Amino acid sequence: MAEADKVVALNIGSQRIAMALFETGKGKSLRMTGYETASILADPAAEMVRLSQVQLAIRELSEKLKLSKHTKVRYTLSGQSVFAKFVKLPPLAEDNLEQLITFEAQQNVPFPLDEVAWDWALMGSEGVEKEVALVAIKSDILNDYNEAVADAGLVTELVDAAPMALYNSFRYNNPNPEGCSLLIDMGARTCDLIYIENERLFSRSASIGGVTLTTAVAKEYSLSFPEAEALKTSKGMVAMGGAHLEQLDDETAALAMLLRNTLNKLPSEIARTNNYYRSQFKGSAPQKIYLAGGGANLPYLKEFLEEKLKLPVEFYNPLRAISVGSGVDTTELSREAHLCGALIGLGLRGAGLASLEIDLVPDAVDTQRSADRRKPFFIAAAATLLVGAMSWAGFKAYEVGVVEKELEGLKQEVAQIEPVAQKVKTLEESLKKLSAVGDQYAHAQKGRIQWIEMLSELRSHFAHDAVWLTQLEPLTGYEAAGGESKSGQPVLIEGIDSLTYGDALEADIKAPQVEVPKNQRPGIQESKMNTLEINAVRIRGLWRQNPSKANAVYELIENMRKDEGSHFSFVNEETQKGLGNDDILKSLASPKSGSSQLAWPFELVLPLKKNVKCVK
Repeated sequence: MAEADKVVALNIGSQRIAMALFETGKGKSLRMTGYETASILADPAAEMVRLSQVQLAIRELSEKLKLSKHTKVRYTLSGQSVFAKFVKLPPLAEDNLEQLITFEAQQNVPFPLDEVAWDWALMGSEGVEKEVALVAIKSDILNDYNEAVADAGLVTELVDAAPMALYNSFRYNNPNPEGCSLLIDMGARTCDLIYIENERLFSRSASIGGVTLTTAVAKEYSLSFPEAEALKTSKGMVAMGGAHLEQLDDETAALAMLLRNTLNKLPSEIARTNNYYRSQFKGSAPQKIYLAGGGANLPYLKEFLEEKLKLPVEFYNPLRAISVGSGVDTTELSREAHLCGALIGLGLRGAGLASLEIDLVPDAVDTQRSADRRKPFFIAAAATLLVGAMSWAGFKAYEVGVVEKELEGLKQEVAQIEPVAQKVKTLEESLKKLSAVGDQYAHAQKGRIQWIEMLSELRSHFAHDAVWLTQLEPLTGYEAAGGESKSGQPVLIEGIDSLTYGDALEADIKAPQVEVPKNQRPGIQESKMNTLEINAVRIRGLWRQNPSKANAVYELIENMRKDEGSHFSFVNEETQKGLGNDDILKSLASPKSGSSQLAWPFELVLPLKKNVKCVK
């Protein structure tokens, strides 16, 4: 299949980065041939490192989908990053339309036009007036995202806004919708309300999303953002009244009520937007609501909205009208179908099947496009010059000496340019070194919260009134397959709890020495560092009498096995065979007859999916 028939789509959200590959077939059909996702922690306190996390996520996805360097990609940005405005224009001739739209943009975009990248598109309207969608984004924000895409080895072909991409996917899957439909895209930072009525579009972003809920949980329970996110994801749901709450334990019921109270703002925002759309754009009230976005995964959100809005609500499925290739995990895709609307919209743009076309052009892309537009002129000029030179040489062969003199002058110019070229080459090498240092810092930042996430996971899975943890010990050199209980060396010395201030914490482990050049460690003298990798965690704890007895420990281990996003591995990396409970649980004491002991110890070792590097 020709390269032009292939489309690479990338959706850059606040907390979720997704990439898909599409092919267009006969009759302009669309087929998904690849799909991968990655998550980043949308902690407001870590906003400074967000772009580096986005770049790492994009590079990881491109590697998984085996994209070559400089592959062209189309991507969308979330509704929180872009500004969308819908205006009505009086009936005018086409030659005056561009000028009037520019004037409207100057009046409605809240920034000077020379500081933004913006585009517009005509939409269907009910009367003689024309309706136009204006979309804008601050140029510095767009350029930052474009650099993240470029640093990941990809080339920007087109930038769209997520609400417009969702509109295109909805129109393709529902070519003749009845009445007005409301598509709610529940993101991490904002909730996009997208009204679709025939060929008309209206959208508005409400400042409530997944981060709003996580922040409320963190404040209520005095937790860090990662801990609150883990609690919301593992136990969060929307409370649905007295009978529903009575079936829950007190902790879960309290969390459910907190999330419900936080979400109470959303129905009022929807009602207010309904009134604005009907009064200002003569639109109809929504007859059906579709849920999309990562926030839609919150249990009972659908039922909550049905109760509050008195309208039928269903999860949006943008995959109904496209086919899926054999290389895509259909089980995962069907579970995440409501998250794929923007990707489908981008694929439709590449296939020429989109109803609305918006292109927000970064400065670097605009410069390249301008150069590409001038190429035919330069080629034609060069061809004309070449023909003239050949004719001149045929008639003026005796002036070869003049030509040789000119050639000598050109050589001198080249000699003058060569030192500059060498400086440019030196700067390029310095840039590569700085980029390598930046990658190291980005990797370190990503690993900074790894231990926090592991502790949050253990806290979530070991939340049991009869089981508690007493010791957590990192190990290096652990062999997961049936080794002795002492396999692997502890990184921390024994008796760490009795050390005095200033004593060494690390065990005497001989780790390989790694040269760290001075130019790769700014501000640190050139040195050698001992590095080792932690590949497992030894956990010790106690259990007391309960209805399940010692099986309570086994039940908690089974809960961890079911967690697809766990940091711990239950598979032997060498044999690719699953690890049994006997491989993981190294000891489990049980009460003896007549014993007055109150609790009994257990010990287990959990291998890590990704090793943690540390410096000695």
